[in-house]
Amino acid sequence: NDMRAVLNLTSGSPSASPSGGANGGYGYLVNIDLDSAVVAQLKQQLEADPTLTVTYEVKGDAAHKNGVRAYTESNGRYAVSPSVILNPPALYHKSGPASSGPLVFETPLPGANYTVEALVTGSEARIDAGYDIAVRGDSVTVTGHGVNRTATAGAALGKIRVTFFEEQVRVYANDDPQPVIDVYGQAFADTDVAVSGSLADVKVMSETFSDLPAYSLSAAYGGGNIKASFVNQGHENTSVYLIAAVYGSDGRLVWLEAGEPLTVYTNQVLVKEFDLDIGAYPGCDFKIFAWSADSYAPLADASSPAVKIERIASNSTSSPSGESVGNLIDNNTATKMFTNNIPLTVDIEYSIPVTVDSFRVGIANDTASYSGRNPRAFTIAGSRDGVNYDAPFYTTGNAGLPATNFALVRFSLDTPVTYRYYRLQITSNVSGSGLQFSEFNLIGDFNRGDFS
Repeated sequence: NDMRAVLNLTSGSPSASPSGGANGGYGYLVNIDLDSAVVAQLKQQLEADPTLTVTYEVKGDAAHKNGVRAYTESNGRYAVSPSVILNPPALYHKSGPASSGPLVFETPLPGANYTVEALVTGSEARIDAGYDIAVRGDSVTVTGHGVNRTATAGAALGKIRVTFFEEQVRVYANDDPQPVIDVYGQAFADTDVAVSGSLADVKVMSETFSDLPAYSLSAAYGGGNIKASFVNQGHENTSVYLIAAVYGSDGRLVWLEAGEPLTVYTNQVLVKEFDLDIGAYPGCDFKIFAWSADSYAPLADASSPAVKIERIASNSTSSPSGESVGNLIDNNTATKMFTNNIPLTVDIEYSIPVTVDSFRVGIANDTASYSGRNPRAFTIAGSRDGVNYDAPFYTTGNAGLPATNFALVRFSLDTPVTYRYYRLQITSNVSGSGLQFSEFNLIGDFNRGDFS
């Protein structure tokens, strides 16, 4: 069974696989049709924030609650992580009743991996692509290349979708996400497609993204190191050097490390970790390179995601000029935030998820004279999407902050937490009106050098 870019183990009949096993077929691509209004909304949101969050879950009423199996670039037969592909326009789309005969493509099919979708407007219809798919009432039959399989949809077919991927053929009826037929034949489908009978609104969509580069390289930061992942995507075995470099704000090289040359086989990933404390290089750029050990030519490069605060915001509407929320992250106790808004919410968004094991609060410049303005009770919570926040990982009803001007008080967490979005909620001050403090710094390996 094909396991490339597998996102889920698609359930099927006990004889779905060539061996007749009960595991069904491994899903290559899961297609979701969005209406134009949703697509427009999605484009608008991605322009504002390029983060796309995809959630996989087992429904509460699922017949078989077995869980989700995910494969990644370093776990599975092929070195491809779960991916979201925004499909280009259909290769063929003609509204209205379909004429019997071959479909005429303006652009030829790029390969034998594609989907044919159509409305069924009568009792009989047929799609011929080397495999013959025949619809009669509520039943559908697939024949050809060693396959002879019939299934019943349970109701008259109003819509049919047939997906060809290498030797696998899947037939979907009436927008049911589970195929009524999932079989493996002895050959790929043809790149010529013909239709006949009562079909309308025929579409043909590619199931192959063929514009993958020969090699790809990605970089990720975490736990005090940079991890480089080099993927050889279906090419000959390649010997490579993986190199990590740090450049200063003036473009000069300030740090470099290169690994020994290693062979990366076809459809394999090479992962190397470089020990590097990003917090020790503020304002620097981090680059990863893959060079051929044979020709000494560059194959790919990538930038490690910079760990920085993308946004800080609050619900304060009463902060005087020069005493706003941005002062909490300027690493300067001579500036402060003042507000009359209690409770106060402060949201901090990082460029990537960061692991936090402690935090510190700075006392304002005149707290000795106005000790009631110190924060007293507060919570800190985290979120992965900036919308849904987990239960607070830190809570105090009395922080016990000193009335000492410019002081910095550090708090340690019992257990480190990892989020991209953090929320501080101060529910009370010590006394009186007004709330002020000079710093609020979340601390972990990603920035410890800034606060040592």
